[in-house]
Amino acid sequence: MAFAKINNINMYYEVKGEGEPIVFLSGFSTNRETWRNYSDRLSSSYQTLILDNRGAGESDAPPPPYTIEMMAEDTAALMDHVGIKEATMIGSSMGTAIIQTLALRYPNKVKRGILISPFAKLPLTAVMKSETIGKLLEAGVPLNLVIESVIPWLYSNAFLNDGDRAKNKSQEMLENPYPQTPEGYLGQLTALKTFDSREHVGDIQAEMLLIAGSEDLSTPLYCSQYLADHLPVCTLKVFEHVGHMAHVEQRDKVFEVIQKFLNN
Repeated sequence: MAFAKINNINMYYEVKGEGEPIVFLSGFSTNRETWRNYSDRLSSSYQTLILDNRGAGESDAPPPPYTIEMMAEDTAALMDHVGIKEATMIGSSMGTAIIQTLALRYPNKVKRGILISPFAKLPLTAVMKSETIGKLLEAGVPLNLVIESVIPWLYSNAFLNDGDRAKNKSQEMLENPYPQTPEGYLGQLTALKTFDSREHVGDIQAEMLLIAGSEDLSTPLYCSQYLADHLPVCTLKVFEHVGHMAHVEQRDKVFEVIQKFLNN
């Protein structure tokens, strides 16, 4: 557990294990706890770095706007701070945008990437949903109701039909010990709205594994397919009947796919 002064903000991070480095990057409004299970399991063979992006978790949330480029610079500087020269990058949703940007700006830092629920440009539907959620929070709508409106965008029908899993996930979100500030939410949303890698994605040389859920409403399958069609070196793995949070919904199966990719 540590903080580092990075680009004029305090960033929270944890390094664990030894070996080939793996850097985990979280999605919009989530923090490093999303990757806790993966980091714990992989740290027996790898050096893992989990962190809170600016605007989330225990990292600072300066006033907006933010950009994905800004968060990529944060990640690159943090890697330098902890002595990681090159790493495998694993990210979900917004984290995949950060990885793409790192691969373009700092190709020597990205050995390979695993992009879960990725996109080159966030669909307008997802932007509108996130803007509406922000308005609900500003209006003081109870958090449990906000979560009820968000969770169908994140998980599949099969997950939501499992009453216990859905209830437990909603409760976990409600009891988040590091709730996002309004500044952090708006800053990260601004970064997502302005990100567009479509003109440059063909220049990424690092090998990429794309993981997508067939029932993803936030970044539908066509988002992953676009990247699969334009990235020079990549593989697309689709999980049927899985939503946006594939790495949470099908943790063990996604872990197996990641481990196989790492071993190759």
